[in-house]
Amino acid sequence: MLRRNPAAVGIEQPALREVAAWRAGSKTNHWGRGYIDLVGVDHRGAMRLVETKLGADDMLVLQGLDYWIWANLPTNGGRLRSRLDVGGSAPFEIHYVVGGKAGGTPLVSAHARAQVNALASDIRWRFHTVTDWFEHGGPPPAGSGLAVASCDEGALPPAAAPVH
Repeated sequence: MLRRNPAAVGIEQPALREVAAWRAGSKTNHWGRGYIDLVGVDHRGAMRLVETKLGADDMLVLQGLDYWIWANLPTNGGRLRSRLDVGGSAPFEIHYVVGGKAGGTPLVSAHARAQVNALASDIRWRFHTVTDWFEHGGPPPAGSGLAVASCDEGALPPAAAPVH
């Protein structure tokens, strides 16, 4: 849905989907391929690295950070900037998009606040939420608008009320 409507998270066209990135694996000296869900440029010329999840995930913040580190390596960042025809000084930002039911379980894990607060101050990040994803038993039909609520930079979505 975001690939068809990247403006929902502030990305101008073109947007790159499932961008391969090498990540450290669980074994010593083992590398695996990960995929950045969406990469694009915003109206200011900043490069947005978008990581998406449906529901709370303890690894969300760390996965986004992993991709941010990978993208900031000169060779990797240069390739991304070249593919999107962006100048060499365009900064990378992490954008977390989480989906779930409004009023349901929290959209971010209990650890997310501590994790984002521990990020270095020069790492820009933002959360976006999609709470109507499951309204009709699945994603909205093609062509329909995707309702995304964006939090202020450096702010987490409010905690959802528990389901009784």
